[in-house]
Amino acid sequence: MHVELTDTIIPQQPDPAHMTVTAAGVPAAPYQILETDYRTYSCVYSCLEYFGFRAEFAWVFGRTPTLSTNTRARCHQVLTQINVQSTKMVPVVQGEEIEDLENRIKTIDKRHRLDQG
Repeated sequence: MHVELTDTIIPQQPDPAHMTVTAAGVPAAPYQILETDYRTYSCVYSCLEYFGFRAEFAWVFGRTPTLSTNTRARCHQVLTQINVQSTKMVPVVQGEEIEDLENRIKTIDKRHRLDQG
């Protein structure tokens, strides 16, 4: 997670795994670390309810561009235990693959412009 200097993370006592994250332009949000090994990964959950709408967010964070299948499966299991549909999660591409993806998007965009005339 990228946190700007103007943003704050406030641990909720007595459980420091429960926090409130505030950032410019968005409402304060709960942030709960469900599981971590403190070295390589963390499974995180947040749920917001405003004006009758509910939004749930879940993340699997790692300190490296890839995580083991076991780590991802463990986080999915933890999320499933709190009724989060982890099957809807989408992996984030990192590293050189992002540059390749950006180049593909530019190529597609260029073709689209040529097709438009």
